[in-house]
Amino acid sequence: MEGTRTLDARAQTAPIATDGTVAVTVTPERPSIWRDVRGAWRGRTLLPRLGARFLAKFVYGTKLGRSWLVIRPLMESLGMTLLFGTVLGVAAPGGIPYYLFLMGGLLLYMTPPDMDEYVKFRSLAC
Repeated sequence: MEGTRTLDARAQTAPIATDGTVAVTVTPERPSIWRDVRGAWRGRTLLPRLGARFLAKFVYGTKLGRSWLVIRPLMESLGMTLLFGTVLGVAAPGGIPYYLFLMGGLLLYMTPPDMDEYVKFRSLAC
């Protein structure tokens, strides 16, 4: 075809104007949940490897080793239970044990802060 050049191997040919400029049309890609799922599936082996690496570095050089993965959260939660439930006298509503009340609150508090934004975005995009 006369008057066209290929920009690279993957690009389609674009007509060149008489002044030498190339008209390029850029269309945004529509967000798709399936594209995200395919990307997550392709990278499925990466997350366990990164997690194992993080845990290995976390417990490296400690005397208790992997048992810290269980001991540390238990000690933190028991410490908070003693501080808030016993020393400060904070009571859980409805007569439930304070430890369960604290764990429920911490679970909600520790969720990623942008999770609600992600859910809102996904519901609008689909």
